[in-house]
Amino acid sequence: MRRGAAYHTPFFIAFSFYAKVNKDSAFAGGVVCSKKVCSSAIGRNKIRRLLFDCLRSKLSVYPANLRLILVAKQAMNKANYGQVCAGFDQAISKILVA
Repeated sequence: MRRGAAYHTPFFIAFSFYAKVNKDSAFAGGVVCSKKVCSSAIGRNKIRRLLFDCLRSKLSVYPANLRLILVAKQAMNKANYGQVCAGFDQAISKILVA
């Protein structure tokens, strides 16, 4: 079994790995959006909010020991919510199967 994996979508890269399980384990997720993706802080924050919203929409699906990091790509500038969530659903389905 691989320790961690990366899943590429047109809008972001999802890095996932599983932490050791203990009684206080909870899902942890993060979003990264660099200045290369969008030069303005307002644009980067909009992208982060969009990705965090996709993360929050599936909270009941994640196992407690899953750690997930989403790294935005340049295409996020022109993406809408439906496109991003569709890519996110595909990535999550691959992550949960692996």
